[in-house]
Amino acid sequence: MKINDDSCFMVNNEIPLYRYFNEKTSLNSKSKSVFEKSIAAAFDDKRYERHTLKATQKTRSKKDSYHLNVEYKDNEFEKTLLNRKSIRNFSYESIKYTDFCKILNMSYGINKHGKISTPSAGGIYEIQLIVVINNVYDIKNGIYLYDINSTSLLPLVSEFTRKDYKNITYSLALAEKCAFSIHAITNPTFMTYKYGDRGYRFLNLECGHIFQNLTLVATYLNIGSVCSGGFSEKDFIEYLDLNSELDFHNYMVLYEGFFGKEDKSNF
Repeated sequence: MKINDDSCFMVNNEIPLYRYFNEKTSLNSKSKSVFEKSIAAAFDDKRYERHTLKATQKTRSKKDSYHLNVEYKDNEFEKTLLNRKSIRNFSYESIKYTDFCKILNMSYGINKHGKISTPSAGGIYEIQLIVVINNVYDIKNGIYLYDINSTSLLPLVSEFTRKDYKNITYSLALAEKCAFSIHAITNPTFMTYKYGDRGYRFLNLECGHIFQNLTLVATYLNIGSVCSGGFSEKDFIEYLDLNSELDFHNYMVLYEGFFGKEDKSNF
C-alpha cells in the first residue's frame, strides 16, 4: 500500500497543511531574531509580568467551590514530583552510565511487560530520539539514535564537539555545559496518513509525554534538566543527512531537552 498525503488538506495543491505550518513556524537564521525579539518584548511588558506572577499566586477558594485537601506521604514518588524544576546552569560533572540508561529506558522504553512507557496515538510510536553525548561515563562523545526496540544507541556522528551545537539548536547557553541532550524527531507519514493533519498535533503531544517522563526520572536521580523550543529544524536535519549514513530528509524536529548536574557554585 502506498502511503501518501491524501488524508491531509493541501495548501495551494502543493504541500500538506501540517508541513506548511511546520515550515512556517520553524526557526532559522532569519526567524531567530524575530523569535528573540518577541521573547524580549514579553519580559519588558508589565501585563505579561503580572500575568505570569498571577499564575503561581495562592488565592482563596470561591463560594460553592470544592477545596482539595492533599495529604503528602513524603515518599520518593511525591518527592520527585514536588522537586521537579527547570535547571539552566549545568556543571561539567559527568553523568553515571547507569543513571543515563535509566533515564532513557524508563522514560521511553519497552518494559518487562512489553509495554512502552508513554502513550501514542494509534500505538504508532513515530517519535525517535537523537541523543547527543557530551559527558557520560563509558559512552564516547557523539550523536546517537536511540533504538527503543533493542534498547541501544546507534552511532550517527562520531566527530562531534560542543561547538557543533550551532547546527542543532539556538539554545546554545543550555547546551554549553550539559552532559547530554535529547532531541525528538519524527517522520510524520504514518501518523498523518491515519489522522490527517491532526496527526501533527498528536506527535507534539506525544513529545510532551516523553519529555515529562525524562525530566521526572532525571529529577529522581538528582540530575537537572530543562526543555527547550529553540531547536533549529532545517539545519539539524540537514546536518544529520550530511554527517550520518541514515536518511533523515523526511523528518521533522519537534522538541529538545538538556541534562546535567546542576551548578551550585553561585548559590
